[in-house]
Amino acid sequence: MPNPESAAPPAAAATLRTRLSALGARLATWSPARKITAAVGGALVFALLAALLLWRGEAEYGVLFSNLDARDGAAIITALQQQNVPYRLSGDGAVILVPRTTVHETRLRLAASGLPSGGHVGFELLDEQKIGLSQFGEQVNYQRSLQGELARTISAMGAVAAVRVHLAIPRPTAFLRDSQKPSASVFITLRPGRSLDAGQIAGIVHLVSASVPQLSPAAVSLVNERGELLTAPDGPGGRLGLNAGQIAYVRQLEADYVARINHLLEPLFGAHHFRAQVTADVDFSEVEQTAETFKPNPDKDQAIRSQTLANEQQRGPTIQGVPGALTNQPPVPATAPITTPPVVPGAPTGEQSTRTSSTTNFEVDRTIAHTKRPVGQIKRLSVAVVVNDDALTPPPDPAAGVDPLKLIANLVTEAVGIQEARGDTLAVSSTRFLNADGPAIPLWQDQEMLQLINTLLIWVMVLVTGVVAYFTLLRPLLRAIRGPDSGRRDPAAADDVRVSLSGRREGPGAPGEGSAPGDYAAHLDRARELARTDPRLVAHVIREWMK
Repeated sequence: MPNPESAAPPAAAATLRTRLSALGARLATWSPARKITAAVGGALVFALLAALLLWRGEAEYGVLFSNLDARDGAAIITALQQQNVPYRLSGDGAVILVPRTTVHETRLRLAASGLPSGGHVGFELLDEQKIGLSQFGEQVNYQRSLQGELARTISAMGAVAAVRVHLAIPRPTAFLRDSQKPSASVFITLRPGRSLDAGQIAGIVHLVSASVPQLSPAAVSLVNERGELLTAPDGPGGRLGLNAGQIAYVRQLEADYVARINHLLEPLFGAHHFRAQVTADVDFSEVEQTAETFKPNPDKDQAIRSQTLANEQQRGPTIQGVPGALTNQPPVPATAPITTPPVVPGAPTGEQSTRTSSTTNFEVDRTIAHTKRPVGQIKRLSVAVVVNDDALTPPPDPAAGVDPLKLIANLVTEAVGIQEARGDTLAVSSTRFLNADGPAIPLWQDQEMLQLINTLLIWVMVLVTGVVAYFTLLRPLLRAIRGPDSGRRDPAAADDVRVSLSGRREGPGAPGEGSAPGDYAAHLDRARELARTDPRLVAHVIREWMK
């Protein structure tokens, strides 16, 4: 007894051969135009599928390095070829692209080899010292290395495209009067649309001066690609005498005041419906004052330091005798006391004088004041605020007594601290903004929109490929494989056996298309039997015909 499982493969093979024979016979009945159309459609489908697979399967390339000079570009390409890393060139050879997944790894490997060098030689030049090199040659190599290292460091700034540094280092001498100070010159090429502010200029100057011994910042000159001297003769601050820190302080002060106004008005009008600007006049002068003040003549409240009183009396001797010649004669004989009274002792005789003096010393009243004014005092503030007319609710109406601009002025005055005695000014006005929602980003610069368009194009290509493949290749092949005797009772099968209401055959089974003469009667009987047993299917077929 034969095994049914062993007989299954020959039956399947016979069925497959029958189907392929039917497909070949069906394709043989096609007209040349239909064959050409099917061939072109199939080729187009395969081409679209291949392009789609190549597009999606191609590795995305990322920027490895950009703005390279010829020397660095050649060295990097040589290193990539030795490492078997695929690459592409763009931007006239100034940009090197590698697969995005290997960008960071490739950069690290090239950095270990000292690439890119930026077109400057650094201290690696000292690693190649030759035997027998003179002292002058060693000094030249050291100066070249120092210039290259400074150029590499300055080139790391975002606004700098290229830089060259020239150092003038005098030879040391034993005579003090013949010694000279070093100087430096820096030539900078900026990127398009970029500029250096005062802080960045001062940073470059101090970087160079701190890298060379005994180099003063005043001896460093900075020139851009247009030949403009960026360092003023009086220093980075120019004739105003303001250094980078003071300029940054003024900018920060103005930004703080603008932030206060924005924080106050954004909830009322929105971020794009007003603009505010503040200008601050700051006094950075250092003033120290010492004053010594004396009060006028002493008053009753003044203290006495010391006082001296002196009272002097003087009495002269008694003058006796008669003036003249008699005074030179001998005295007369003495008389008895009883007849002449004696002179009482202590009785005032002769002339008497009295003198009184008084000295008073008062405390010296004086005041010594030492005043030092703080640096960075605000001398004057100028504030300007403009508001969009569409954001004012209600609109300005001075006749009705409602003026929102005055309310805004009061709020800004309190927020900023306007002082009329100091000379501060505030201007608030309203006008119609051209674009209150901010500048519109062009479509070709919107990354999200470009990504969305790219995704839509991919799905559209997939859809178009599927539709073309179905109508030009799959549908005719399915019809050829089913054949007229598939025996399937569905609308799609009924569509292969098209019988008109008048009894004439249409479609592939029509006479003259290679079908047997008895097929028409069999199909007609089958259609009648189908109409009796399944009228809904016949109604569906007729509905499809009417469509």
